[in-house]
Amino acid sequence: YARITQYISDNTNGSEDGSLAFNVVNDGTDTEVMRIAGDHVGINNTNPGGMHSGVNNLVVGSGSGNQGMCIWSGAGSSGMIGFARANANNTDAYDGSIEYEQGGRSMRFAVNAGAERMRITSTSVLIGTTNDSVTSNTLGHTLDKDGYCAHRRNSAPSLYLNRYGTEGNIQIFYHAGTGVGSISVSNDATAFNTSSDGRLKDVTGEAKGLEVINKLNPVSKFPFSERDLNIVLDKKIDYSAIESLISKLKISYLRRFELIDIFSGKDLQEDQKSLTIRFSFQSLSRSLKEEEVNQSMDKILRNLSSKLSAKLRK
Repeated sequence: YARITQYISDNTNGSEDGSLAFNVVNDGTDTEVMRIAGDHVGINNTNPGGMHSGVNNLVVGSGSGNQGMCIWSGAGSSGMIGFARANANNTDAYDGSIEYEQGGRSMRFAVNAGAERMRITSTSVLIGTTNDSVTSNTLGHTLDKDGYCAHRRNSAPSLYLNRYGTEGNIQIFYHAGTGVGSISVSNDATAFNTSSDGRLKDVTGEAKGLEVINKLNPVSKFPFSERDLNIVLDKKIDYSAIESLISKLKISYLRRFELIDIFSGKDLQEDQKSLTIRFSFQSLSRSLKEEEVNQSMDKILRNLSSKLSAKLRK
């Protein structure tokens, strides 16, 4: 059964403070589950007014063990916590919210009359945007669980690095846990440091500098042949695994390849993602034939399919 108890205590100024306690009794054990004391409500808490004054209107939990709240919304619907403020006319105004959207399984944060400013999905943290494509020409930032980030801004720098105080490295580069280079700054200069055997800073004379550059990265007069490969694979597979696999294949005439887009959502299963990888082929001595490039792309797709279960996206 349940019972409600009223408590009244005398104050020194002659007034009285009252509270209501809500109890349930189960198998002889009497447990208080909620208390209302003035403008304070405590759930599993007998002294909600004793918490910090900025957060003591509603207090959940006793301070012992795991405590929590649940907002249970329907499938395809949203659960939301809203925030309001009093405007100049002393009327309530909707200003911000934290929302969990069941359909897309994303957590959304809104401010300034409900304008969304951040979204957390199963794959990304999006700030200032709802588009997680790295090639999208839309303002915003994307932090992906696969370890990459994208910063997009129109007609202005999209990344600022500021080391203040001492001089030194402002960015460090690693490959497989080993440092391979850095960018350092001083009061009046920026230095690019590399572990490469051919260092431009060790070269004297313009002609010799060009000679070293050409030896490190020969320039071909013949055109590139570019192909885009769209594949679907498990979300848990990092792009680094794809990079490693393709690099080990030692594909003829493959000069470079890069991830240009990643997509998840519509038309894909929940545990899948789609990647678009751009491949650039080039010969130093002649123009490549289309069938040569096709054979290389077929070899790449076969290995991605057999070793990572990737499928060609149609």
